[in-house]
Amino acid sequence: MQNQRAIYSLLAANAVSSFAQGISLIAIPWYFASVLDMEAYFVRAFQIITLLTLFLSLYSGTLIDRYNRKALFLGLNAVGFAVLCSAAVWGFMHGGLSPLGIVVVLAFSVFSFQVHYPNLYALGQEVVGREGYGRFSSLIEVQNQATIILSGVFSILLLPDSGRGGLGLRDVLGVHIEPWDMHEIFLLDGITYAIAFTIISRIRYTSTRERHIETGTVWKRLRSGFTYLSRHPRLFVFGIASHTVFVVTIVHGIYLVNLYIDNYLHEGAEVYALSEIIYSAGALLAGLIIRRLFRKWIPEHAILCLMLLAISIYLMLAFTRWYGFMLLFQFLVGISNAGVRVLRLTALLTRVENEIIGRSESIFNAGNIFLRLIVLSVLGLPWFSEGEQVPRAYLACGLFLAVTSVILWIWGRPGKEKKTGS
Repeated sequence: MQNQRAIYSLLAANAVSSFAQGISLIAIPWYFASVLDMEAYFVRAFQIITLLTLFLSLYSGTLIDRYNRKALFLGLNAVGFAVLCSAAVWGFMHGGLSPLGIVVVLAFSVFSFQVHYPNLYALGQEVVGREGYGRFSSLIEVQNQATIILSGVFSILLLPDSGRGGLGLRDVLGVHIEPWDMHEIFLLDGITYAIAFTIISRIRYTSTRERHIETGTVWKRLRSGFTYLSRHPRLFVFGIASHTVFVVTIVHGIYLVNLYIDNYLHEGAEVYALSEIIYSAGALLAGLIIRRLFRKWIPEHAILCLMLLAISIYLMLAFTRWYGFMLLFQFLVGISNAGVRVLRLTALLTRVENEIIGRSESIFNAGNIFLRLIVLSVLGLPWFSEGEQVPRAYLACGLFLAVTSVILWIWGRPGKEKKTGS
């Protein structure tokens, strides 16, 4: 890869900020489900956040393609430091945060993802030579999942338990720490944003791609993104359909897994945090081996194979009631989702021009969010979410992925669009 020092600095900054952010995003859903017993409140809040994210996602692509991507990272980390540390200070002053205050932090974290990851991919495409896209995609996944594993371990130590016992991992690790309040976790999160800001500010690189910056209004720039994808319909179908494994994984990780472990398996916070670690271990393995495993396959066929794995394990989870299988399920979901992400990102970096990559990815993200809203709304119904009914939600997830895999097979495979231009 070209500009290796810049790439590794970028990944280091991403790892630092992702570590504490990972603890926050593990802690918040669990806190609402197990400590506050406010699952319905959390679901409604998350639906509203997701709806707002739909519009922000489209706007973020116009920013990424219009402005300096390093400067955008610096601004995002500065705002993250201000938001998280302000929430922490408020919590220390008032003895804790209200549910609304925690939701505000969750909203910022979700919103920041809509700028952070598309900007990371666009900057990576700009800094890495074409021959390094596959390795760059794998490095991002490996770094992300290694960071999440660390976040999961710290979550085991820091999260309050529901009082149902658990696996005793605090005793196994020989570490006894009083559970942290949410504002203390947010303070740690805010500090890591400041560290990431410092690392990114020192990055220097030489662009490997020509980039024509389109000016004009936000609407004009956004319309150019839609026009580009309308001229490449197979690319559009690929970008949306290959993202559906991530749709289901997000709904599972943010919402369903809490209900499944807390209300259906009747296990505690340690099983929840351990499941996140095992998911990341599977994803980490995928980041290391998936390109070699499918090196002779075209991306669409490899992605379809991993989607079939995801379909199988979601259907199997619907008919199993043992936390041991739940942990195996997490490992396989990690392989499937991360493997698809690596292959998908490599294909998009290769096929989409750098000047339009931000808007293209933001449109794909908007499609992902729209589908996520539909899936979350359906699975939030009592028929799927109350107590013993949670396995029905996993059955629905498997069927949803089956439909989208058929769409990818029929309309998303490369035809005359093997190589796209601007």
